[in-house]
Amino acid sequence: MVKIGFISSLPDDEMMREVQELYLSAFPPDERRDVGSFMHVLKTDDRLSIMTFADLESNRFYGFLSYWDFGGFSYIEHLAVIKTCRGLGIGSEALRKFINQVSSRIILEVEPPADYMTRRRVAFYESLGFELHDSFPYIQPPYSSRSEAVELKLMTHGQFTLQQVAEAADIIAEEVYRKYSLLSGVDK
Repeated sequence: MVKIGFISSLPDDEMMREVQELYLSAFPPDERRDVGSFMHVLKTDDRLSIMTFADLESNRFYGFLSYWDFGGFSYIEHLAVIKTCRGLGIGSEALRKFINQVSSRIILEVEPPADYMTRRRVAFYESLGFELHDSFPYIQPPYSSRSEAVELKLMTHGQFTLQQVAEAADIIAEEVYRKYSLLSGVDK
């Protein structure tokens, strides 16, 4: 059995290259920053952190989770596992580790559960204790002037009232998207 390790500090250069490759391949342009902007925000805003997961013995990279710490809640911006390792429980283990690591409530965005894959993604998060706020209307603001807004849904872990979900959505819109939108182009 593979022993998976989690690194909460900024990864070394080699692993950061793998994070960047996965970031570009796992998320469409409208659901991410360009790599330069991602790296800039990661290095300059202490609220954004990255957790990478790798094999402890071989140091083989499996994926990453990027998140924002807003004091009263954490926002998971991206969670990705390399394609060849999906379905092996690595994402579940990483998310469980993250849930146990943070003391605040957690919020994340998902695509509306409209087809098999999006319903499966929602079910994945629900199996880890997240709640889908299906009735809450949410539009992810564009990452840049060259990207589009995206209709998504919010999921939470921990106690959130609907008012707190709305307040968290406003903070995310301002601090994650609008504040840094002028930095971002889009890497194809």
